[in-house]
Amino acid sequence: MSKESKEFIHVALLDILGYRSLIKADMEGGSDFGFRKKLTNALQALSGMNEAEFSFQSISDTIILAQSADDLLKLLWILKNVYVAFIGQGLLIRGALVFEQHFKNNHLTYSNALVLAQDKEKNAAVYPRIVIDSGVVEREREHENWQRIIDSKLVYAQGGQYFLNVLDKGNWGQVYESAKLIYGAFFEGKLGDKSEHVLLKHLWLENYLISSEHADSQFGRYIQPLRPLE
Repeated sequence: MSKESKEFIHVALLDILGYRSLIKADMEGGSDFGFRKKLTNALQALSGMNEAEFSFQSISDTIILAQSADDLLKLLWILKNVYVAFIGQGLLIRGALVFEQHFKNNHLTYSNALVLAQDKEKNAAVYPRIVIDSGVVEREREHENWQRIIDSKLVYAQGGQYFLNVLDKGNWGQVYESAKLIYGAFFEGKLGDKSEHVLLKHLWLENYLISSEHADSQFGRYIQPLRPLE
């Protein structure tokens, strides 16, 4: 089947990091359900979408966003807004964006796009970021909108991976403060997994923030550096 078939569309799969710990905290916290409220608030970023172009569903720790229209730039802006909304609620996400075969009706979801996106999310995203499959980028290079995507600075590349740049001059401070608070909740508070692989996710996010062209030099690193025992 040609990749220009209508069954080939952009699909993004997003995963909420630390979901089990957050659910556990809700269950042990009585009737407050803080995580559920944060999740509900973050998903408001998708509430104004044109349903003729986009569809989404949230199941457990996974959010699936599908775009029927062929407008990558619009989708990238939406994903950026979603990422910023989630981190603003104290929630980290990672995910993957692909262009592949995806079929869904009221009874059936049959999707190679979800298979590929899930694999990319687990094995390529790794950190709190949204990776963009190379097939999406290479396909878009042939489109007239390619220069607009370059100018938007929404796509970054590092180590052979493309990923969504969510930072800009207007939101850097907000994202920095949110990332700092999330790190504190997991590593200085009682919440979550303090293992090394979780620490690496926070280190990546800190490095991404500090190396951004929009970084404010008044704000330094919030993760303690290596130090000898005292």
